[in-house]
Amino acid sequence: MSDKSKTIKFIQKDIKLSADFSRHVSGHKDVFKDIPKNRCIIVTDKKDKNYNAEKVKLSKEIKNKSCYLADKSNGRWILHPAR
Repeated sequence: MSDKSKTIKFIQKDIKLSADFSRHVSGHKDVFKDIPKNRCIIVTDKKDKNYNAEKVKLSKEIKNKSCYLADKSNGRWILHPAR
């Protein structure tokens, strides 16, 4: 698979997961009470280690913010601080 194809697949997956997380949050507004203000949220997928590694790598470029991971696993979203 070419680098361009990999990039397109990564972006498509990212958009799909981000939209899914947004739908989840809009129906479960209590999710935000557990996340301190001014934190970034990194959407990940427990089944895809390569995708997750790239997302964490990209998140390290965010300066002066601690991030939370939103992991999708078995149809559920699990939020926890990134390490």
